[in-house]
Amino acid sequence: MFGFEKLDVWHKAVDLTLQIDEVLKKLPKNELYSSGDQIRRAVLAISTNIAEGTGRNSKKEASYFFQCSKRICL
Repeated sequence: MFGFEKLDVWHKAVDLTLQIDEVLKKLPKNELYSSGDQIRRAVLAISTNIAEGTGRNSKKEASYFFQCSKRICL
C-alpha cells in the first residue's frame, strides 16, 4: 500500500471521480466529448496530484501538489 492510499481525502477524490463518471454517462454525446472530457480530466487530477504530492521528498514540493488539488476543487 502506498502512503496516499491511507489518506481519506484521496479516497474521497477517487469516489468523486467515479460519481462524475456516472453523471457524465448521462450527457448527450456532443457534450460528452468536449466538456465531459475536460471535467473528467480535472476531477482525475485531484487524486493524481494527491498521490504525486505524497511521493515528493520535501514538504515544499508536496505542498505544491496538494495546493494544485485544492485549486481544482475551488
